[in-house]
Amino acid sequence: MAQFISQDMILHNGKYIPVDQRNADYRALIASGVTVAPAVDPATIVPADVAKVALVRALRLVGLDGNPANPTKAWPIIRADLEQAGEEVQEDWDLSTRIPRNYPALIALAAARAVSSQTLDAVFILARDIDTSGGA
Repeated sequence: MAQFISQDMILHNGKYIPVDQRNADYRALIASGVTVAPAVDPATIVPADVAKVALVRALRLVGLDGNPANPTKAWPIIRADLEQAGEEVQEDWDLSTRIPRNYPALIALAAARAVSSQTLDAVFILARDIDTSGGA
């Protein structure tokens, strides 16, 4: 399988192939019948982990539903839940500088509050964007 990485470039077997009928590699790829997947928008990729400070900032901006218009922001709720989660969870949180998307305590807290996986993904994307922009 090949994948568009931009409007005019395909990645196939580690090789970048320009989308150009004059290019022999492109013609051969198309003739071979290989499926070319659409490009993935990098803005939609959920990061594997984020800086804890960026995650906290993101949680201060949105409600548990992921909506920034929600007046009840997620961070005070999550912070209180973390404080009630037990000493080991608190210690892990306190000592962490990066929080993985699959962090068991966060997943458990989200599930207890009926926060969907999609909402958690959106918060991680927001945290990544905050981290790369230098803050919110």
